Amino acid sequence: MHPNDHPAELRRQVTSPNGTTAAAMSVLATESALSALILRATKAAFQRSLELGGAEELGLTSSGQGTK
Repeated sequence: MHPNDHPAELRRQVTSPNGTTAAAMSVLATESALSALILRATKAAFQRSLELGGAEELGLTSSGQGTK
């Protein structure tokens, strides 16, 4: 491994063919699985940012629309 190796090359070098990591990567590589996970994580972070920022006191909802 070299510091300038592309991340995909580094992953290839440490992933055993037909091993456990390869099995997990094949699931994550499917468009729907990874996209759904990223969307859920982003929504959770956004919702928490509203809670931490006091959005309820401002009358905002998670859709960004005002309630007042």
